[in-house]
Amino acid sequence: MKRLFTICATLWLAAGIVRAADATVRELLAAVAAQPSDAANWLLIPIAGSTVGRDGTVFHTELAIAASPDFYDDARVAVAWLPVGRDASEDPVRYLTIPSEFDASFTLYRDGLGSPGFGALVAAVVDANGALVPLGEIEGEIRVWSQSRCSGEASFAYHAGRAVGVDAGSLAGLTLADGYRSNVGIVNAGAVPRTWRIRYGTLDGGSPSDLSITVPAASSTIVGLDAVTPGPIAVEIESESAGVSWTAWGASVDNASGDAWLSPIAPFRVGLGSP
Repeated sequence: MKRLFTICATLWLAAGIVRAADATVRELLAAVAAQPSDAANWLLIPIAGSTVGRDGTVFHTELAIAASPDFYDDARVAVAWLPVGRDASEDPVRYLTIPSEFDASFTLYRDGLGSPGFGALVAAVVDANGALVPLGEIEGEIRVWSQSRCSGEASFAYHAGRAVGVDAGSLAGLTLADGYRSNVGIVNAGAVPRTWRIRYGTLDGGSPSDLSITVPAASSTIVGLDAVTPGPIAVEIESESAGVSWTAWGASVDNASGDAWLSPIAPFRVGLGSP
């Protein structure tokens, strides 16, 4: 039986403002970023959508959202789509109506709310005027899966979270070898393009590989790691600018079985050696 993980994240929303009628992605991101550092007032889904990958594999997303402004009423949720490779700052925010928890536990959306390709999602409970609802609640469950003739089904689920909150972090548990492939994703939830340094190497202290990736504002990117250091690897990701609103993830796939697993960013350095 295929292994399937389901992880929930519950986030309480504090005050923030976006314009109700014609808010842009840039305005929503600025509103949630302006909150205190300890305010859990937004939900970030680091990877979602539908697209064709290697060997013709088609990836899909199943996203379940539950939200309410006050535990009783239906919720108005503002959603920003941060696509791979394109600055979406001036794109309009999309609004959803989510039934209250007394009407339905979750509302299911497929393939990243119908957005083409892959990207990240930022969602927040807002009122009719576009203000983030102080006592609003939103939770999400996300699953990415694929199926191809050669590898069967690959599936993983992960936390809907927030920005990493530090300038550097690490990914653990990924693998590079014959028969495996690994990717790293970075989400830039800021207003200008930013550059990140990605370093990865084997756990035995061998020489790490090093590359720099620039990500447009209000967008995300996916980087395939070259198998120059086969075996279990550690990955370190560092922003070249301080105080950036960002997050990252990594995923490995066993090409033979189709088994897949996700590594969320952790806010600490793994020590791959001196720059």
